Amino acid sequence: MAKWLETTIVTLTSTLGALVTNGGGVANATANLDCRSGGNAEEMFGVVFELSALQWGTTPTNVVSGTPVADLFLVPAVDGTNFADVDIANASTDYISPQHYVGSFINDLHNPAINTSYRFATQAIDLFPLLYKPYLINRSPYTYNSNAVLKAVSAKTQ
Repeated sequence: MAKWLETTIVTLTSTLGALVTNGGGVANATANLDCRSGGNAEEMFGVVFELSALQWGTTPTNVVSGTPVADLFLVPAVDGTNFADVDIANASTDYISPQHYVGSFINDLHNPAINTSYRFATQAIDLFPLLYKPYLINRSPYTYNSNAVLKAVSAKTQ
């Protein structure tokens, strides 16, 4: 039986750009997630992602408990350089292949408020030793303000 050891927290973005409903955005303003040898997430094979300081600029009246706030996608660069292609040019047609989907951030609150920071987390996700570019698609019915933070928090075997 493997025993787990905590590792460092990797900040992938500290200033996520504003995302409209169903709009996608690259979430690597600070760093990509590099699980390869010598990378910023070396040996991170079990990861929980946290989306924090997320705010809405409009009162989020339709973001009730159980509402998906965002979907997280990790797009790999299998050769270590070139990432698989995605289309996030237009919110009405944004598309990232479901094979890159890794989890959702779900609202657990009854009544979120306008301009208030919230924190959401995914379940634990297994990763391969690859370089990944993180993307988010806003699944709430409102535009996010542009100050959210995405972090990867992991454990490794010891």
